[in-house]
Amino acid sequence: MAFDKSLLIELEKPSRLKSYFVIFLVSTLIFGSGIITNFDVFELFSNLDESTVIVKRMFSPPNWSYIDRIKNPLLETLQMSIVGTTIGALLAFPMAVLAASNFIQKPILHAIVKNILGIFRTIPALVLAALFVAIFGSGALPGVMALSIFSFGLIAKLTYESIESIDEGQVEAIKSLGGNMFEVLRYGVI
Repeated sequence: MAFDKSLLIELEKPSRLKSYFVIFLVSTLIFGSGIITNFDVFELFSNLDESTVIVKRMFSPPNWSYIDRIKNPLLETLQMSIVGTTIGALLAFPMAVLAASNFIQKPILHAIVKNILGIFRTIPALVLAALFVAIFGSGALPGVMALSIFSFGLIAKLTYESIESIDEGQVEAIKSLGGNMFEVLRYGVI
């Protein structure tokens, strides 16, 4: 079977006007931003030797004498992240179960819980940390609380989406054997 060239559709070349307009607009925005912020290209190149010093220090062997000074704060940060994430995960699971529309059949409850989780997810961890530092002062407690709330929203969202995407066959099997809601949660969802 031969290919019929009369069936081909010939397309016109698109106009380059749109591409030129976008390039002009982006260039204008970049140069306008530079003028507004008093950016000086010549000053950038005149201080290039200082940036090369920083780049050389980044790729040179590390100064291991700092280990003693950073060991304890590094361990404290690691402990804060583990405790904060654990607390957030423990608080997130019950809320995720309430937010899963296939587990509890109350649409109003799902909407309320999902909106609450959405609010928690939109607040960045650094904003939470700054808020808790202002309230409790500096230390491990504000960091743990900020990480707990941040990971609470994130883990709850991921968990309720996982619950909503489970296979309904196992849930129906447990219900058909007389399982109550907690048994379905334990054996069918978890």
